[in-house]
Amino acid sequence: MRINLIKTTFRTILLMAIISLSFIGSDCNKIIETLGGDTGELTGSWNLRYNGGTLNDICPGENANFQSNGIAVLTCPGNGQSINRNYTNSNYVLTYTETLTEYNIRKLTSTELELEGVNNNRYLYYMRVTPNDKTIVPGSNNKQNNNSSESNF
Repeated sequence: MRINLIKTTFRTILLMAIISLSFIGSDCNKIIETLGGDTGELTGSWNLRYNGGTLNDICPGENANFQSNGIAVLTCPGNGQSINRNYTNSNYVLTYTETLTEYNIRKLTSTELELEGVNNNRYLYYMRVTPNDKTIVPGSNNKQNNNSSESNF
């Protein structure tokens, strides 16, 4: 009788462990990303380093400043003109609300932001802009903060 109780208890525990694996695996990517250091915050300034896919109508080197009030200020280098876009960030999806353009947030760390278009064929890679960064526009004579080892663009 005691052996049957032990067998039944063991089978029940084993069955519960197997069933729980399906629940644990459902957020596997988010767990792996968190363990991999994805502790970044979207708010702040980001500089576009790579734009791939179709609909390449985004300014090379665009600066995107995601503000905590839900407004993104997008600025093209050179002409310095900015546009404001309302945005939301929910469940790893960035949505520009006026145009309903959506991006899956593939990577968000303290220094990198990778976006993949949901309703468009785009891939965008941004690097965070820090206060120590300097902006040098190719073709300009911006020599600010240059030292003798830096060449002109």
